[in-house]
Amino acid sequence: DGQGGCYLAREGITPAFEGISHLHRLGPAGLNRPGWPAEGVVLNTMSAGNGAVGLVSDGALGVYVSYRSGFGTAPPQGLYAQHFAGGGFLAPGWTPSGYRLSGQGQASMIVESGSGAIVAWDDTRPGQHGVAAQRIVTDGPVATQMALVSAVALGDRISLRWFSADGPALRATIERRSGDAAWAPLAEITAD
Repeated sequence: DGQGGCYLAREGITPAFEGISHLHRLGPAGLNRPGWPAEGVVLNTMSAGNGAVGLVSDGALGVYVSYRSGFGTAPPQGLYAQHFAGGGFLAPGWTPSGYRLSGQGQASMIVESGSGAIVAWDDTRPGQHGVAAQRIVTDGPVATQMALVSAVALGDRISLRWFSADGPALRATIERRSGDAAWAPLAEITAD
């Protein structure tokens, strides 16, 4: 947790709560940190298989988690991501229900990625079985069809390079903003 303790996820052990995941933040002595409930924060609302939780530090005393709720595909069942601040409450920009990654997602892994995290999982959508991934950041998940490749700031310009799977079909508007002014369009470009 960045302060000599750790985050821990566990499944409920009584028949009524078996498969319900709980998130704890423990201090160096193994006791709950202030602000965290004794029984931990409940993640999923429906029973899921054991080992269904992934955890990674957010680098700011909080934690990103991925977890499965239920065994089916209809909401609220599915694979979710959530972000908790160090005090045991949701991080700003995150809703109590979490972000639903996939109805068919199973066996998620989560890794740190800069100020965010990347969740990868086995996805069993009909006809599209494979591994899927989603990047999540401090203020919520980012779904995108473009990825930043490089950014260079020079004395007289800024150079940004992007990748898009759409390739040459992509058209984009370049905008600029200075201070508190509104965004202003500068140019229309096509991919090269």
